[in-house]
Amino acid sequence: PFPFAECSFFKKYYSVDTLVYDLPLILSAKAAQRIIVPFNITKRDLVRLGFNKTKIRVIHPGTDTKRFKPHPAIIKSKYKRRHHIILSLIKDPQYEGLDVLLQAFSRLIKSIPAKLWIGSTVRRDIVLKYMKKYNVPIDKVRYLGFIKDSELPLIYNKASVFVMLQRAGFSLSILEAMACGTPTIATRTEDILEIIKNNEAILVNPLDVEEIYQRLESLLLNKRQMRELSIKGRQLAEMY
Repeated sequence: PFPFAECSFFKKYYSVDTLVYDLPLILSAKAAQRIIVPFNITKRDLVRLGFNKTKIRVIHPGTDTKRFKPHPAIIKSKYKRRHHIILSLIKDPQYEGLDVLLQAFSRLIKSIPAKLWIGSTVRRDIVLKYMKKYNVPIDKVRYLGFIKDSELPLIYNKASVFVMLQRAGFSLSILEAMACGTPTIATRTEDILEIIKNNEAILVNPLDVEEIYQRLESLLLNKRQMRELSIKGRQLAEMY
């Protein structure tokens, strides 16, 4: 949490009170023979905090591509739909950009037939307040609530595009969606840039409503680009 001390998200979860947790963790990490981290940026931060870089090993996150994979029958049927489905999974509305997503979506549906599916541990009434604030019609959004892990591959396959607008870090959902062959829009965080290096997904500024709207619209109108992202995303997921 230390490099992100000024970020409201990390203030929420890592306040001064949690030093009771952080201090023993630091001491045990100092004593460890090996420290495994998911990203090079994490290794860099630990070295900056005084850890010995020779005992830090980077192992990037990965997903089970035997479970998360394309289902041809579902993919074939979704191309026959009259509307697109945009999927987003959200645990923290502010940190994962629910407000920005809804603003971009409210503009998108003026020109493209689309529906937004939101899988979330956030209460439905909170999501409805956001929708009302940004004038998103209730019939255009499907609130999925908490999605069981066993149901996720099916949900990813049904989506036309997966959108994850987190403002820091990395979400395993990105690799899961890509493994299912679903075109993905994510954000330009340093962690994500370690994984997505060759345009396997569309990367955007998580605070730029205009950019997100334009990239969504452009992608949904371009079947060739959607197919290319589907293939490249699947190939990338296979590497992890």
